Amino acid sequence: MHELRRKTVPNRAIRAPSASEPEPILKWDFGAAVGPFVGQFFAEPELSSEHWQLCVLAVHPDHQRRGIGAELVAWGMERVKAEDVPCIVIASTGREEWYQKQGFKVHVGCAGTSSRVVDGKTEFNPMKARGVTGGEIFKTK
Repeated sequence: MHELRRKTVPNRAIRAPSASEPEPILKWDFGAAVGPFVGQFFAEPELSSEHWQLCVLAVHPDHQRRGIGAELVAWGMERVKAEDVPCIVIASTGREEWYQKQGFKVHVGCAGTSSRVVDGKTEFNPMKARGVTGGEIFKTK
């Protein structure tokens, strides 16, 4: 299915299989690949029920350092406060302090390096196996 999509809908941002990574993690299978390793972070009672999550927040480099990202986060935080629910974010590498300044205070874990134990054997997160760092998970309360 992925190969067909790759040929019919070209997307230069999608990683093609290579000898070193024959099965790259793609946007449509990211959740399934990484979910079992980060699910533990969302098992807390307040996160397993209602919460807001900021996803794929980005500002083009030509427009950074103008407060646009802060405005986007502020929009989400207004809804969080109005509904009195926690909000979570997975920060990219180097942006952890920025998110803390935006109101995310509690460090929950790291999506990029978490592992799990199944039947007494450690399974490594596919992100960690690929040398991906970052993915620090924060919540507002």
